[in-house]
Amino acid sequence: MTDRDSTQPPGIDSDGRADSDDRSDSADDERGQDERRPARDEPPATDTDQSVDGDDGSADRDADGDVERRTYLQAIGAAGAAGAIGAGAGLSGLGSQPVSAQADPNGSVLATFCGTFSGGPQVQQCLSCVEAACPGEEVTPVYPIVTGLTGTCFTPNSIPAGADYVTLKAGTNCYVAPVNGNTTFCLPPGAPDISNATFYSCGGDQPQPAVVDYTVTCEEIVVTTANIDTGTTLTAQVTFLDGEGNETTETFQATVQNNTATFALPGNLNPTNLVLLLDDLVLDDQPVVAEDAPCTPEPPVFDGVDVTCDAITVSTTNVPEGETLSITVSFANGVVETYNVPVDADGVAVVPLPGDVDPSHLTVVYDGETLFDMEVQATDAPCAEPPTPPTPDPRLDSIEVTCEAVRIVTADIPDGDVLTVTVSLADGTSVMEDLAIDADGVATLGLPGDVDPTHLTIVYDGETLFDMEVQATDAPCAEPTPPEPPEPPTPKPPKKEIRKKMMRHKRAYEKYKKMLEKSD
Repeated sequence: MTDRDSTQPPGIDSDGRADSDDRSDSADDERGQDERRPARDEPPATDTDQSVDGDDGSADRDADGDVERRTYLQAIGAAGAAGAIGAGAGLSGLGSQPVSAQADPNGSVLATFCGTFSGGPQVQQCLSCVEAACPGEEVTPVYPIVTGLTGTCFTPNSIPAGADYVTLKAGTNCYVAPVNGNTTFCLPPGAPDISNATFYSCGGDQPQPAVVDYTVTCEEIVVTTANIDTGTTLTAQVTFLDGEGNETTETFQATVQNNTATFALPGNLNPTNLVLLLDDLVLDDQPVVAEDAPCTPEPPVFDGVDVTCDAITVSTTNVPEGETLSITVSFANGVVETYNVPVDADGVAVVPLPGDVDPSHLTVVYDGETLFDMEVQATDAPCAEPPTPPTPDPRLDSIEVTCEAVRIVTADIPDGDVLTVTVSLADGTSVMEDLAIDADGVATLGLPGDVDPTHLTIVYDGETLFDMEVQATDAPCAEPTPPEPPEPPTPKPPKKEIRKKMMRHKRAYEKYKKMLEKSD
């Protein structure tokens, strides 16, 4: 394993060796008697079921609660109450001391708090605790690693061969205990639940494959390894969440090159858990989060629109720069135009408009999804300049149009002079007459009264003084004709009368037939 900054758990003196440990690298028989390690020639006792529960993981131990409670209290007294419950010092605040733990007669042992965990692969998280207990020796993980635990006691199915220590990660805290044939490892009262357990050996002769570090992004997972040959294939089982919360697991493979393996990911899914395998050996198994999460694209959001006669400005969120919006604009004159407009870095797309026609409806579509579809109106409407009405001729003072007549009041036209007045009617006919101006300057043209006037032209001395559409002030002039009532249906004769007529016809026919026979 790689060297890491660390401190030892309580009980290690200043030279990095245990007070009671007169360790010799060549004395294997003495190592077997070390209270922190099990004897190598005797297999450790284990339970048949690996478990983690709120007590010690064994129902047979219920009657010994007082013994276990005293054991907890002794462990707190030895390690310090604050350290035992995970408060106070981290890995950097403990001296170089031996790891000792109080065991009870049933084979359970209380692990000692040794600091806070380091991020990264599981075998690295509490490694410093064991490195502190094995000064000057190579510390290697012993597989399998154990994950997904809860409760405050851990009972493995079996103790891995060669294991000297076990670390228990609980919350952000690390706890360490020597194996020494113990079958159940517990935390002090008040400690968080155990989440994983890792076994280690000190001074092992065979380096073990391990994951030293990894980085996770939306696009890839880069794994740094130790003791894995170049060209070896690793497998990654990655659990993902999509944008709708659906969970899937995909398998990827990568080849180790110079202690590095890179797994390419889809890029549009959020990785949530990573399992790394070397053949069937699980090297790591834990939750992950991409550094550049979220990986799933956020749904496009329509933020607003600004409509003027000259342009439409559409604002969006979660539409990438350069992506195209399909914008359809309907105009008041009936014309419909579709514009494909790219979005800028701010999520804004601008559509230039003619400027002289009012936009009336707007539809915005992105990637097949309709973001906006509503009636609109330009803030500076009307866009089309209204037609300038002709300037009234100063010689016409007023004009009054009714169903019965057109009355024209003139100014500065001598009485007796003639106006040629033409009125078009709704039925397609027209009335035209030359009218002399009376002494009051008035000329009046009579109309039928039952047909609406629609257009008026006034000409004086060859010059047109008025030529415009008009409407009678008392329109409509024609009374609507009520529809003719339908003819009542002809009543059918009753069936009895029909039968009588048939019988009369039959008798007449029989009589006529006999006359013919006699004439023959």
